[in-house]
Amino acid sequence: VAVRKTKPTPAKKKKPKTVTSASGQTFYIQVGSFSKTPSSRFLNVIKSSGFHYKITTAGKTKKLLIGPYKDRASANTALVRVKDRINKSAFVVKK
Repeated sequence: VAVRKTKPTPAKKKKPKTVTSASGQTFYIQVGSFSKTPSSRFLNVIKSSGFHYKITTAGKTKKLLIGPYKDRASANTALVRVKDRINKSAFVVKK
């Protein structure tokens, strides 16, 4: 009996779904506001802590947001961990 070796297929990365509350609002945790893209080291800390993030640009300012969360209660729960592990001055924003 011949045994075939197969290469493991890499896991496909899932795009985070957009989460919207019944009122049509989404909540994020703002971790920082930057003039340049945050360092890959900082972004890796966020990823390794189990969070999804996005960077939005408004003019020359880049905002680093963690989320989305469907309601303020979920965002507030995550905010405790974000403040502990990533940035003590993080806060919840509504989009």
